[in-house]
Amino acid sequence: MEFEFPPGTPWVPDDMEACAIDRQPPAGFDCGRESQNRFLYARAWRDAKAAVSMTHLVFIKGLLAGYVTLMMDRIALGPDEKPKGVTWRLVPALKIAQLAVDHRFAGHGLGQLLVGFAIGFARTASRSMGWR
Repeated sequence: MEFEFPPGTPWVPDDMEACAIDRQPPAGFDCGRESQNRFLYARAWRDAKAAVSMTHLVFIKGLLAGYVTLMMDRIALGPDEKPKGVTWRLVPALKIAQLAVDHRFAGHGLGQLLVGFAIGFARTASRSMGWR
């Protein structure tokens, strides 16, 4: 994941590390929303092991700062949304299932960076498989 924050952000790219979840996440993350905190600790690693979704973690100065969880699903296309030649109403889609930023890191563009990562991931992977 490439890091690029707005000017004035209190950390630099060298302070950051990103990885796909590969074990139970470290304690201490709190985004202020209990359902997303609970997802991270109760389901993110379990779902990744079961290949249901994949959570990508961002650490800043060694602290878990945010995460984005991606999963495959499908979306319904309206008549005006179908590209020429597409006859299916339902098409595969990569979706952001969860996204959260720890309250200590809020307000500095980390959520925007995580959405940008998801979009970039989707664009790169869509060259190898079909999805929207």
